[in-house]
Amino acid sequence: MYRALFPSALHTFLLISTFTTIVSAAGPDGKRTTKCKVKRKDSQGVLIAQNPTPAQNAAPSPPAQTQATTLTPTSTQIVNGNQNDTLLTFTRLPPFDYQNRKVRGVNLGGWFLMEPWITPSMFEKTGNEGIVDEYTFGQYQDRGYASGLLQQHWATWYTEQDFIEMASVGLNHIRLPISYWSVPIDQDTGPYITGAWPYILQALDWANAHGLYVILDLHGAPGSQNGFDNSGQRTGQPSWAYDQAFLDRTLNVLDAIGRQVGDKVEVIELLNEISGFRDQQWVDAAKRFWQAG
Repeated sequence: MYRALFPSALHTFLLISTFTTIVSAAGPDGKRTTKCKVKRKDSQGVLIAQNPTPAQNAAPSPPAQTQATTLTPTSTQIVNGNQNDTLLTFTRLPPFDYQNRKVRGVNLGGWFLMEPWITPSMFEKTGNEGIVDEYTFGQYQDRGYASGLLQQHWATWYTEQDFIEMASVGLNHIRLPISYWSVPIDQDTGPYITGAWPYILQALDWANAHGLYVILDLHGAPGSQNGFDNSGQRTGQPSWAYDQAFLDRTLNVLDAIGRQVGDKVEVIELLNEISGFRDQQWVDAAKRFWQAG
């Protein structure tokens, strides 16, 4: 299945011997610009990169899932109160030999949980200075309009070509931050815009198809686990640790992730950057959460 690790080591990615940052953004002409700094050895180079496909102007439809040819796990999605079971296609990689192989990876930030410093144009184009995170992105805009912007972002921020290029320069891992509201279970998601799950599944398929092991990172939790925009909500009063219901909901999300995509990932990071520095109640909540997870 999968291995769950504490984020104290994982969120800093200390296991990565070559930490690579990829930043992808849309320019004024609508075309996506990708900047990638990598460290490459002569023995590396698995695939030959092809010319990337320009992003479409219109928001594309969510990626379709096809029937599996080898394994047939079921992804259960709650859509408008109805359960939708979709069969997925994927290639399962053999377990990674962490004792004898070097981990060379990249963090794919800003894709499924936007942060203003990573995706500034997504916030600037709203023209509203009050929109500072994904919480306010859904709160202070027409939801249909906001959803269209995010659909376009999810479909173009990274593409399969980027995964091909990651593998071609010798990377073997990606860290994929996602949010609790993206996981399709019956839950209260507040003002957040949902709908990223099909794109997340597609990213996992691309990673497996091109030999990239996935560290799936739960980056945002109910009530905000740190009050930073990287949790989805920038607030001076994060409440995750003060309500056991928030901890329980986070555990339910992790359980759903394990059941639905456990065979597609190598590691599940339980939660990014809990702010244990706030007070003892946060420390105690974090301990309960790690033990339960």
